[in-house]
Amino acid sequence: GCHASGGKEVEVADLTGRNRALMEKLEEKDRLLVQVAKGQQEAKDKLPSAPGERAPSGGLGAPRGEGKEQEEHVRKLKDRVKMVEEALRAMRDEAREHVLAIKSNDILLNSMLGSGSFAEVHSATWHLPCAVKRLKDAVRSNKYEVQKFQREAYLLRSLLHPGVLRVFGFCKVDFLLVTEVVTGGSLHNIIHATPPAKLEHRQVLEYSSQVADILRYLHLCNVVHRDIKPENLLVDQRGTLKLADFGLACEKKGAYIQTRSNLAGTPRYMAPESYRDEKCTERIDIYSLAMLMWEMLTGLLPWEGSNFQDVRHAVASAGERPPIPLETPSPLAQLMRDCWHPIPECRPSAAEVLNRIAAMGVRSKFLELRERRHREEKERSESRSSSSSHGSSHSSHRTSASAHLRREVSGDLPPEGLSGSKPSTPTATGGAKTREPQVTTANC
Repeated sequence: GCHASGGKEVEVADLTGRNRALMEKLEEKDRLLVQVAKGQQEAKDKLPSAPGERAPSGGLGAPRGEGKEQEEHVRKLKDRVKMVEEALRAMRDEAREHVLAIKSNDILLNSMLGSGSFAEVHSATWHLPCAVKRLKDAVRSNKYEVQKFQREAYLLRSLLHPGVLRVFGFCKVDFLLVTEVVTGGSLHNIIHATPPAKLEHRQVLEYSSQVADILRYLHLCNVVHRDIKPENLLVDQRGTLKLADFGLACEKKGAYIQTRSNLAGTPRYMAPESYRDEKCTERIDIYSLAMLMWEMLTGLLPWEGSNFQDVRHAVASAGERPPIPLETPSPLAQLMRDCWHPIPECRPSAAEVLNRIAAMGVRSKFLELRERRHREEKERSESRSSSSSHGSSHSSHRTSASAHLRREVSGDLPPEGLSGSKPSTPTATGGAKTREPQVTTANC
């Protein structure tokens, strides 16, 4: 069991409350964005407003007064979105401040699971089994790598989605990042198993829907991962994906990512605008998702055998994309083409990707988890309202806090967000392989 004090139970219960408040605020933002899109479409349908002219919808258009009212309605909705985003930023800043400080002598390191250029990962024990990412001694004098390591810890702690690797705490003195352990291997290992076996189309859609769900959540939080690839997607024993390695992740402030350089990521999966070091948005993650889909369909590495300069020329200059297998269902093939469109604004959002995959008959596993969560919350609420015994309620709260602590430490806490082993990365849980080099010139 988990050997935790009563004080820690209160701390976890408080954390659970903050998580729920953040989830509600994210859902409010999502609803407002839907209303904005609907309002903008309605305003477009009412144009033109000159007498006798026909609107795009086929009607004569609305009077100028109604058009002005619709524009004002959309403007007010956008102002509310900005207010919600400010509240979200404050809530996530507070979540960062609650990163649990862990002492290294409370951690028992076990076998090494993998090693990369800058860090190594061990299986470990901290109350319960966990994984520990440790920055290598040789790079601790590298200010950039230390900052990236610390930023990953604080960023991950403020993200609350069942598809994002859960961080328990951080040891600043010894540069240790304590996370949940994922024992099912990485998506890379599944795709490139020996002997190789291409995934069935439905499995490709299932994994793609999970990644899209994770990206939908991150992008609502104004976080761009910038390194979506199979090695960074861990698979648990239930077949659920966990996105890891947020070392290159950035928070979007305004319309674009604010970095010294946008030339960052793993070349095989990088969008053309990243190669050109242009202003980037969250749509670079959507491009990477398309390359991931292609890799799952074919069982091949994108641009295998090509060097960095060749890939950059093909993607950013010549506008080339890998050939989609002929047997790919038409809706999936079109979704891939849209996701790797050369113009970022023409790529669908993560929410749109989710909807299009759902139209193909596959719903995100995380959506099912959220629906179950909402049902459980409703049942608990009804149970509390029907209970009149204060003593029973107090006991229930104490038991609930203890249960939350166990699930928090084990990584099995029900999803708090919206609608793995990587061999050479900090969260690896499988056999070691050489990690594909990243382009890491950017610093958030």
